[in-house]
Amino acid sequence: MPPHPTLPTIPVLNIPLFAGDLQQVVDYVLQLYQSEQPANRLISARDAHGLVIAHQDPSFRQVQLKFDLILSDGIPGVWVGRIKGARSIQRYYGPDFFKELMAASRTIPMRHFLCGGKESVAEQLRAVCEKKIRQSQCGWLFYSAFPRDER
Repeated sequence: MPPHPTLPTIPVLNIPLFAGDLQQVVDYVLQLYQSEQPANRLISARDAHGLVIAHQDPSFRQVQLKFDLILSDGIPGVWVGRIKGARSIQRYYGPDFFKELMAASRTIPMRHFLCGGKESVAEQLRAVCEKKIRQSQCGWLFYSAFPRDER
């Protein structure tokens, strides 16, 4: 699904990066949740490495283009976006976005899916959400099935 037509985006290596501010992203997610046709949504935090891979690999680019929204999680994407005229683009650091969304959604029955690399990571994150943000809708946990490279 392409980005929402009313959200500002700027193409960086043919990937439409969101070009607004953090509050717009949070508001967009809340609007999607409260829409007449709720569905699972995909939001990607894309760094420069991912942009280059998407530029080089057409199949990876097609996967990226299926996301509802692609955030720049790196300064190089922000620099290119600003050079191309997106004055409001900023780095959407994953933890900042996560914290803002958790706080904004704590009073609605929006459930959150947490994905952690080690078995304890998602549980620790859920505990922090419950204690610091008073967010109790972190119900689903997933642990990576991929072994870590121990080099």
